[in-house]
Amino acid sequence: MPIEGGTPIQLTFSEAIHRSPAWSSDNKQLAFGSNDGGNYRVGIMSAAGGAPKQFSKTQLSTDSTNVALSWSPGSQILYQKFGNRNFLFLDPVTEEERPLVQDESVGWIFHPRISPDGMKVAVSWNRRPNQGIWVITLANNSATFLPKGIFTPIGWSPDGSMIYMIDFSVSTTDVIWALPAGGGAPKPFLTMPGNIKSASVSSDGKKFVCSLAERKSDVWVVENFDPTQKK
Repeated sequence: MPIEGGTPIQLTFSEAIHRSPAWSSDNKQLAFGSNDGGNYRVGIMSAAGGAPKQFSKTQLSTDSTNVALSWSPGSQILYQKFGNRNFLFLDPVTEEERPLVQDESVGWIFHPRISPDGMKVAVSWNRRPNQGIWVITLANNSATFLPKGIFTPIGWSPDGSMIYMIDFSVSTTDVIWALPAGGGAPKPFLTMPGNIKSASVSSDGKKFVCSLAERKSDVWVVENFDPTQKK
């Protein structure tokens, strides 16, 4: 659907579960996870609709609570491998794959966000002994640890100097934080009118889309209540 609102257009029509949609860099295609056929795999389709293509060799994570796919920028799809300890780059043309992390025994890794120049990936990584946001440099496979905590990256600033994140270590998650990509203390960037459960930022850094948790309750008045009756 358009960002300004309007009628949404349904793209998939099957009884399978489809999740974690991600745009291609030219905005003409979508990658997503699907259990069509039994196992979770990576699929792609035209953003205008049509028949999807599933990559039969992929083994996508079954953890539906986390973002399992990232595509733009760049031509390769980055998807979460089954077991949640690594991500794989998938070339949608040749179907060749390569790992993001060389040693996947060090911890569980989630929420990949590719930098604007396509050279780095910010992740939420429970890499012993430090849990928090790490930045992986693709040129040499080095990993830099940023702040320690239960943080989730949601995107980068257009110049790649800042990583936007949510702090899930606090009871109120209504703030989007800006974390210097080169290291330093995070600063409040944007406050939302409710607790943020997930979010993403546009490539130009001008728009955020967030899902907010909202609690509601009803108050009932019981007339002629008899406390001696237990039922």
